[in-house]
Amino acid sequence: MPAVEIASSWSRIGLVALSSVAMLAGIVAYVRIVGLRSFSKMASFDFAVTVAIGSLLGSVAMSGSSLADGLVAVGSLLVAQALV
Repeated sequence: MPAVEIASSWSRIGLVALSSVAMLAGIVAYVRIVGLRSFSKMASFDFAVTVAIGSLLGSVAMSGSSLADGLVAVGSLLVAQALV
C-alpha cells in the first residue's frame, strides 16, 4: 500500500491553485463561445459532458498534467457536444 502524503510543498500548492484557476477560466471562456446550452438544457449527453469536464478539471489540477492538454480535452468535449 503506498504511503499517504500528509503535507505538500508550497510550490506544489501554488501549482495546484494556478492550474485550477486557469482551467476554470478556460472552461468559462469555452462555455461563452459554445453558449449556455452546454449547461442549461441537460439531456443525458449534456450531463455526461458536464461530469467529464469536472473530471478533467480535477485531473489537471491534481495530477500535474499539462494545462494545454486539459484545455484541448475540454474544448474537444464541447465541440463534440455542439455537433451532437
